[in-house]
Amino acid sequence: MNVVDHTLLSAGDIHVSIAHHQLLSEIYIALHQNELIGLIGPNGAGKSTLLNVMAGLRTPNRGSVELLDRPLQKYRTRQRAKLISWLAQQGHVHWPIIVRNLVSLGRLPHQKSWLKMSENEEDTITSAMTETDCLHLADRQFSTLSGGEQARVLIARALATNPTVLLADEPIASLDPGHQLQTMELLKRFATNGKGCITVMHDLSLATRYCDTLFLLDKGKLVAKGKPADVLTDENLQTVYGVKALRGDSPSPWLVPYALT
Repeated sequence: MNVVDHTLLSAGDIHVSIAHHQLLSEIYIALHQNELIGLIGPNGAGKSTLLNVMAGLRTPNRGSVELLDRPLQKYRTRQRAKLISWLAQQGHVHWPIIVRNLVSLGRLPHQKSWLKMSENEEDTITSAMTETDCLHLADRQFSTLSGGEQARVLIARALATNPTVLLADEPIASLDPGHQLQTMELLKRFATNGKGCITVMHDLSLATRYCDTLFLLDKGKLVAKGKPADVLTDENLQTVYGVKALRGDSPSPWLVPYALT
């Protein structure tokens, strides 16, 4: 059983607005060691916006983000890139590149430009591709892969950085059921040994099964946070999603929306 320890990444009093439209309001969130957090909520709830703020890719109108108890903006770009790995919702690669070379880009924050990649770094790249079931694609052009294959390659690139924090925006959205389970197992394993992960999710069944903590957003506000069973109550599902759900505990906790309310 994971033991939640020190805070890795936190955001406090986050407000984001565009043209007087409030995207996020008064959001507080903290990721601890050995924790897998699921950001959930309907479309337009503000999940991806919050993840962008925590990655330092978007500056909030108000509020602050801290990485290892230090303001995020105090880190140099290379320092931050070593500690936080970012997996975008729809990763695009706009130039021809071989898969292994693309995954190796995850090692750039650790490299000196004039040095050849070490054997250990090559092993890290191979390990990341093995974990994401894309090692057999190593010599393929990225542009020739299916959407699901591309998604797995981009996850491998994020893992190749060997970060302390992994921020993943809907990493299972384009994957088949088998690879969805494989990816969630991978994220769960990542969030051990002092590391942590925050992932945006829409699959409430997998969120229930794998996440240690859920943050439920709706219309830019935090509705509930805590253990999956405490967040995905019948009342919250009805109020936020407008659905009813079946649930159980065997062989592991599960939840399946089955009807509109």
